[in-house]
Formats: sequence, C-alpha cells, structure tokens
Amino acid sequence: MRQQLLGYLLGALDAPEQARVEQQIQRDPRLQQELEEIDSSLEPLRQQPQSPDPPEGLAQRTCEFVQREVERRHTTLASAAYSAAARTSGGGRRRWSMPDIIVAGGVIAAMALLFFPAIATSRYQSGITGCQDNLRLLQIALMQYADANYGNFPAVPTEGNLSFAGLYVPLLYHGGYAQNPRLFLCPANNRPNLLDSNDIPTLDQLGGQQGRALVRLQRRSGMDYAYNLGFIINGTYHSIRPKNRGTSAVIGDAPSIQLAGLQSSNHGGRGQNVLYVDGHVAFLKTCEANCDNVYLSDRNLVEAGRHWEDDVLGYSTASPVLIRTNLSTLSTDHN
Repeated sequence: MRQQLLGYLLGALDAPEQARVEQQIQRDPRLQQELEEIDSSLEPLRQQPQSPDPPEGLAQRTCEFVQREVERRHTTLASAAYSAAARTSGGGRRRWSMPDIIVAGGVIAAMALLFFPAIATSRYQSGITGCQDNLRLLQIALMQYADANYGNFPAVPTEGNLSFAGLYVPLLYHGGYAQNPRLFLCPANNRPNLLDSNDIPTLDQLGGQQGRALVRLQRRSGMDYAYNLGFIINGTYHSIRPKNRGTSAVIGDAPSIQLAGLQSSNHGGRGQNVLYVDGHVAFLKTCEANCDNVYLSDRNLVEAGRHWEDDVLGYSTASPVLIRTNLSTLSTDHN
C-alpha cells in the first residue's frame, strides 16, 4: 500500500486506481497519517532552488570561447605536450594533440550546456509536482470538512472580518482537517524556515482586529494559494459545493499583480496549478481555463462569479463582494 500512496502523491496511478486509493485514504485515518509522512519525506527533493533557463545562444558562445582560449594557449600547451612526450620512455603511449584538446573542450562545453538546463527543468518540474501533491492532500481535507458540514466546503462570508478568501486555511487547519501547515505553502517558493502553527491566525484573532492589523492577518491566512469566491446568482450568494460543482476550480496558486492577467508567480510566472472539485489537478500555462480567467469574474474583477461557470480564485484578502476593490492588498509578503 505504501507504493500505492507514493504513486498517488506523484500522480503516477491511472484514474481508477487514483480514485480507489483516494477513497481508502478518506476512510482510514492511519492511511492519512502515512500519506503525510511520505509527503514529508519527499520535502528535501522539493526544496532545491530553481535555476534559470540558459540565455539564448549560450552554447555557441561557449564553444567559441573555448576555441579562442585553446588557440591563445596553443604554444604553451604544445610545448608542454612535447616535453612530456620526450620524458616518457618507450614512446608507445599516445599524447593529446591540439585537435584532441579542441574537440574535448567542445564536448565538455556541450555536455555542460545539456546538463545544467536539464537540472533547471527537473527542479522546475519538481516544484510543480510538489505543489500538486499539496493540492491533492488539501482536496482530502476539503472533503472531510464537507462530510462534517452538511456537504459544504468552507464558505466565504460576504461581510465582516471573516469576509476574505484565505479564511479556508484557518478553517481547515484549526478544525483539524489539515494538520500540516506546510500544505498551504507552494514548495516551488522554497521557504524552508516557514512556518509553524502560530503563523495561521485563529478565528478569534481575526475577529478581534481592525484596519491594517486585520488586513495583515487576512493576507497571512491564505499563504500561497487562492480560494474559490463562490457565485452570485440572481442577487443571491452561493458558496462552492462539492456535489453540484464537480468541474469548478476550488484552490490554485495565488495570483500576482505584477504579472499579466494576474498570472501566479509561484512557478516563475510560467503557469499555475489548479485543483478542481472532482479532485483532479491541472497545470495551466495561462490564467485561462476554457476561455475563463480563473482569477477574474466575467466583469474582469476579483469578486464572486456572475454565474455557475464563472470560477474566480481569490487571493487571500479578496472578498466575494466588492467591499475592497484595490488590488494593492495582494502581496507576496508572508511575514
């Protein structure tokens, strides 16, 4: 079963097996604990810093540099090779010639240019995979919450101190549905020193603050992910439910106001992971899924959706209704 749990975390199982294992996990607390232990053991693999992609034309420039250096040192290298050959008895051992050195230098440079981008790609993909693992574990927590709350996912109130998208984090964590606080951090962001239980505010703490202090707590609550703001249909607000909205986006990488279309910065601005109510996770290279920006309503605003198909993943301080319309409240500062 441990191999199946590992395959579940890595998304390596086929769809029927993935669903079967997920059902077993939801029913068995021991499997849930073992799954978290396996997920924690994979943490060192996710904490490697990402390397940037190599600049365009680097391979050609490197080879040209190697050739220039070899030519510049031609006299010295040739003299050293000749002297070494003269000192060697028997004369049967083949010595490096200048063409050999040029070819070897080119091969080493080519191997380096292939190796380092491969490492960068591997780390980038590891960040995506680790993030998807987190979202799958959060899906389990959401379903457990729904089982204990009449089939409802955490709802975002339309007014008051608790009217913000990041509310789902303290509800899941302090409610005991997600016991590892690191599940709310995207592994690609590489913050090994964060966080502990004190970094997630309680409902009492949120209810007792006002002004900037309240906004700071709300901003900190959502961590690295955004949450579905629900829908307003015929003037009535509806929170997301697992049974009737299976294709809706429920949690995803938090958006960034520095990037076009509010693209998330969690994965270097190259895309964002999105968890859907039915449990599957997709990596979107743009903010759009089926021509719908997952961070904006049909009115191009951060608010509750305007119809059932209008999914909006709100950053932590976003409210379902436009009490706060200033996107400056969005921040990557988690302190």
